[in-house]
Amino acid sequence: MNRYLIRVLVVTFIALYMFSCKSSRISNKAKQISTTQNIDLNESEPGSGNNEEIDFSLVDKKPMFNGDTTEVAFLKYIISKTIYPKEAQNNGITGQVVVEFVIDEKGSVTKVKLIRRAHPLLNAEAIRVVKKSPKWTPGIQKGKPVKVRYRIPLNFNLPVNQ
Repeated sequence: MNRYLIRVLVVTFIALYMFSCKSSRISNKAKQISTTQNIDLNESEPGSGNNEEIDFSLVDKKPMFNGDTTEVAFLKYIISKTIYPKEAQNNGITGQVVVEFVIDEKGSVTKVKLIRRAHPLLNAEAIRVVKKSPKWTPGIQKGKPVKVRYRIPLNFNLPVNQ
């Protein structure tokens, strides 16, 4: 496997792991950067309760990607699908892209957007990989499927010449 891709994948794994940790320091930081509820009245009737987006750490049962609630399966998916753009590699372009997305009540990835941008080539690759995600098992709150928001960092780093 390409050394560039391996480094990207390792850094992405570490960042994804940090976002899924239960430590209070990381949990508090995640709460600071993530809105816990955001009501979108255009998607269902007001007051129905089905239109809330809940922070991933607050639901009764987190969404599952390929049967895994620890995000390891999603990490494997990200690793297998991320392609470091050749033009970015050739020009020494690096950076971190933070992507936010919502797993809806049916398990589809929706509302994919960039929270932190890097170079346009890296931004496009991060968006592409997340948008191609297969369906998840939706999160559950009070016995009902709910929308759950995630934020994941994707780091694009080139190896240092030794």
